[in-house]
Amino acid sequence: MSIALLDLAGRGDHSAFGLLARRHRGTLEDYLVTLTGSEAISEELVAETFMRAWDLLTRGERPATGVGPWLVMIAHEAAVDLMTASHGWHELASDDLRPFDQSLLGAEETVLATWSQDLVRDALRLLSDVQRDVLVKRFYDGMTISEVARHLGRTEGAVKQLQHRGVRRLGRLLPGDVSSI
Repeated sequence: MSIALLDLAGRGDHSAFGLLARRHRGTLEDYLVTLTGSEAISEELVAETFMRAWDLLTRGERPATGVGPWLVMIAHEAAVDLMTASHGWHELASDDLRPFDQSLLGAEETVLATWSQDLVRDALRLLSDVQRDVLVKRFYDGMTISEVARHLGRTEGAVKQLQHRGVRRLGRLLPGDVSSI
C-alpha cells in the first residue's frame, strides 16, 4: 500500500502524501527526539523531513528501501544539516537541549563542522535581514517557532517558510565541502 501511496504522492497527490506522513510521523518524532534531545527541534526536523521527501518524490525520486527507512534517512540528514550549521550554538544558547552527540559524526566531519562555524556566520550575513533574524533567533538564541513568530510579528507558518528558505540559501552559499557535512 505504501508503494501505491508513494506513486500517487510522486504525481502530486497531497492526500496520499498526507497519509504517508501520518503513518510515519510518530516514528520520525521518536527517532529525532532521541537524536537531538529536544521535542521542539524534533518537530521542526519532522517538518523538514516531509518537505524534503515531498521535493524528492515530486522530482521522480523513489526510495531504494522501504518508506520508513527512507524517511528516517532523510530525517537523519536533516538533523545533521541543522546541527552542523548551528554547531556550538544550541549547547550554549538553549536549556532544553543537550549537546549534540558528536559520536554521530566521524572524526573528519567533527573537524569540518568546527571549521565551518566561521563560514556559516559569514554566509548568514548574505541572507535577507528577516531570514537572518529567523535563523539567529531559532538556532543561536534557541527560540521556538512560536516565540520567533511573536517576536517578529509574523505567523508561525511564515517563520517556518523563512527558516526553510534561509537554511536552503545557506546551503547554496556555503562551499560544497561545508554544506554537505
